[in-house]
Amino acid sequence: MRPGGGLALFWNADDLADPVARQRFQEVHERHKPGFLEEYVPLSDEWVRDWEAYRDLAGAPGFEEPEWRIYRAGREMSTVDYVAFLDTVSRYRLLDDAVRAALYADLCDALGERVTLDVDTVLLLARRSGDEGP
Repeated sequence: MRPGGGLALFWNADDLADPVARQRFQEVHERHKPGFLEEYVPLSDEWVRDWEAYRDLAGAPGFEEPEWRIYRAGREMSTVDYVAFLDTVSRYRLLDDAVRAALYADLCDALGERVTLDVDTVLLLARRSGDEGP
């Protein structure tokens, strides 16, 4: 990267916006794969400072101190589309086929026809310094 060039890294996190839907989501997961879900942590300044990508970039020679921005949005989709999205996540892909199929079927039943997500996106920006690095 040339001096003055910019690097932009994005990370997305989402959670069901409706507390009742979120509870149902957790209950279905506990029935099919106890302990599978990690606690959802909304993206925050503290989260970014603890993010491995930020720490690596902040300590990298040849880059100025990184900056970040957090964007929040909502997104509505069909539950079928949401479950199809989950099926792209490696943690879900690694589940036993029968467990995954039963989990997805129960999620569709428990969540109704549509879900609304709270979506957090962090944008991490770093500029290449002019006199350091490779």
